[in-house]
Amino acid sequence: MAIQLSSDSSQNKEEHRAKNSAKQKFSWQALLESEFVQGKVSVKDRMFFTEQLALLLDTGINIHGALQAIANQLGKGPLKKLVESLLKEVSEGKSFSHALAKHPKVFSATYVNLIAASEQGGFTVKVLEELHDYDERRAEMKHTLFSSFSYPAFLIIFSVLVVVLVLVKLFPVFAEMFEEIRDELPATTIVFLEASDLLTQHGQWILVALVGFISTLVAIVQAPSGKRALDIIVFKIP
Repeated sequence: MAIQLSSDSSQNKEEHRAKNSAKQKFSWQALLESEFVQGKVSVKDRMFFTEQLALLLDTGINIHGALQAIANQLGKGPLKKLVESLLKEVSEGKSFSHALAKHPKVFSATYVNLIAASEQGGFTVKVLEELHDYDERRAEMKHTLFSSFSYPAFLIIFSVLVVVLVLVKLFPVFAEMFEEIRDELPATTIVFLEASDLLTQHGQWILVALVGFISTLVAIVQAPSGKRALDIIVFKIP
């Protein structure tokens, strides 16, 4: 009887270890397949996909064959996983636009709606070419803006940091001396003294306000209305 109980206990332990091992294996598999590890589909990936799909459809291949061809030429990565997901949806009889709508982080509502309209009208290739050109113009504009403003922005930020450092570290050292001859000081020096006092006493609140302003500006640009305004600017670029 004791031997049987010992055997049952050992069997239970083995089953418990097997379950834990399966859970651990599942967790690692989920982690390896997650977006954090695999990465996400970039704008360049979407541009490549859109361009290749337009070229293949223009040769007369149907959407299923075109997706299959793109999936076959891709190596492991987030784009291949995306194309295989689209291929699976299309193979099950779903429309291409319906498959795209399952991936809102990659394909915007505008992208999906234009494809849906093109499926009804039979001009999918033309729409894909326009979508690719739009992404290309937007990427070029971002690159141009970054190239144009990066160096001036660096100079401005560096200059502001130097001024702040002087006001916070250097001016307080001579504050008492400046106060004794305050009436004889030029207006610009008095302004710098006041700015030094303001930064020294309320610097943390000014920093909080600055961070809040920048965060608000970024939120406005990323909001749907801000994106629409940016899209209008991009479309107006010749």
